[in-house]
Parts: sequence; structure tokens; C-alpha cells
Amino acid sequence: MASYKNRLAEAAIVDLPKIKRDYEIKKLQLDALALSSPCMYDERIDGGGGDASIDRYLNRYDDPKLRLLKELIDGIYAAYCLLDEHERRVLALKCWRGLEVKAISVELGFSISSIYRTVSIALHKLYFPISQIKDGLYDWRTGRLK
Repeated sequence: MASYKNRLAEAAIVDLPKIKRDYEIKKLQLDALALSSPCMYDERIDGGGGDASIDRYLNRYDDPKLRLLKELIDGIYAAYCLLDEHERRVLALKCWRGLEVKAISVELGFSISSIYRTVSIALHKLYFPISQIKDGLYDWRTGRLK
């Protein structure tokens, strides 16, 4: 049975493509919102206060949900990139292509026990960096991001 640490790390790796998809959708929504506002250069003639459209356009990515999604992507992917090439390949086949350990061992030409060991070591290496963002992952999974 996998430990809590390994399950947390594996769930984050499995969720990475979905988090990236949510990030891209949110970014497109913010772009559409910024572009749907009146002309970008509709500043007041008298130079008085008020929020110019250009400022709204330039600050469109200053959204808490977008920043959190970016933080999650960067945190998970940075930790993933620190793994050895073999560990990254095994995790990618297992988590993103959905292959079973036996299929991974056949594809890579390694024994099943070697694949289990590699997965365990890789997930153990991922735990600490991913534990730093686990609150954000929890908020994303439960839909608390608004």
C-alpha cells in the first residue's frame, strides 16, 4: 500500500494536465474580458482619476485564481523536472498515459520490481516540493478557487 506521501505526490502529478487546462481557460476568460471592454485608450481627457482601460488590460492577469493556478503548475512541474530522466519517463507513462506497471516494464525493458522501485523513489523525491503547495491543491480540487 502506498504511503500518504506517495499518494499526495502522485495525485499532484496526475492533476497537472487538468490544472494546466484550468489555467489556460482562466487566461482566455481574462483576455476576453479585457478585450470586451471599451477601447483600450479611453482615458479621460481631463486626466482625472478613474481606471483607464489600458490599465485594466495590462493588469488582467493580476487575478488570484490565475496566480494560484500558475503557482501550482510551476511548483509541480519544477519538482518533476528535478527528477532523473528515467524517473520522469516512468511517471509520465504511469500518470499521464495511464499505463500499468507491467506495460511500462515491457515498453522500457525493465523488470516490474525496478519500475515499482523507480515510481516509489520518484514520488518520495516529489513529496517535499509538492507538500509546499498542498493547500492550493486542496483548494483547486474542492473548487474553492473563485
